[in-house]
Amino acid sequence: MPRSYQLEDNERAMRQALNLVRREDLRRGGEEDGHLDIAGVKEPLLFELKSGVQGEAFSTGRDTSAARLTQWSTRHWAFGAFEPGHPEPRGLWYGSPTMMREWLDRELKYIGPDLALAARVPDLIKANPALVEVLMRAAMEQEEGEQGPPYSYKQMKALMKAEWQAKPKLGLKSRYRERACNADSAKRNSALTYDIDGVAEAIGDRISYLMARGVTTNNRHVPWKYVIDNCVELDLRNPAASLRAAVGAGLAETRTERRVVPKRRRSAGTVAS
Repeated sequence: MPRSYQLEDNERAMRQALNLVRREDLRRGGEEDGHLDIAGVKEPLLFELKSGVQGEAFSTGRDTSAARLTQWSTRHWAFGAFEPGHPEPRGLWYGSPTMMREWLDRELKYIGPDLALAARVPDLIKANPALVEVLMRAAMEQEEGEQGPPYSYKQMKALMKAEWQAKPKLGLKSRYRERACNADSAKRNSALTYDIDGVAEAIGDRISYLMARGVTTNNRHVPWKYVIDNCVELDLRNPAASLRAAVGAGLAETRTERRVVPKRRRSAGTVAS
């Protein structure tokens, strides 16, 4: 059986064992692996579910961006250890946002140099008009007509696509019109034109977007030892109740701002079978 299907089966088994809910309208790769409603907590607690083989690291999947790592910083985690041929987890652990902070900080540090490049390169491009023209010519090789400057709306639309379009729901006006040289006189977007400064801003924005998408960690893992040392082992006789007890303790720890994570955590309280 392909590994992707095995992971989906493991995730389903974990959700069932922990009595977590996942919205049916979410496809694989959606915004949650499962969630838990807690009395007294306004919003559902969103969970990341990670499974692996007993004794081995837990994979987080491919191409994890800085935005996703930041998103994970508020998530609750459940780890499940499986053995080949056994559909039920052989071990389950709960990791609160506090328990996972050290690993997440380490992953963000890992891509720190890439983030620095992604932030600096667009500004360097914008400050070099000659380089802007070279890049624009390269980007417009497949476009017909004059290369510019001035540059046409058609050329800018080919470069920026939907990125500069108006987004009324977000209160954003059309950047295509805002950055045009002749926004006051052009009645139609097709008549808009752009000078080298407008093109420099567009290329900088586009490269920022592309580099931000490209700054990812590839197939990183949460080490087995990290989970054992930092997370709470759940009672397999009643993992759902054990999880809720661990979550309650974790929420209390967060409220009192106890940030020190001990090297070894005790298992969650024994639950009667």
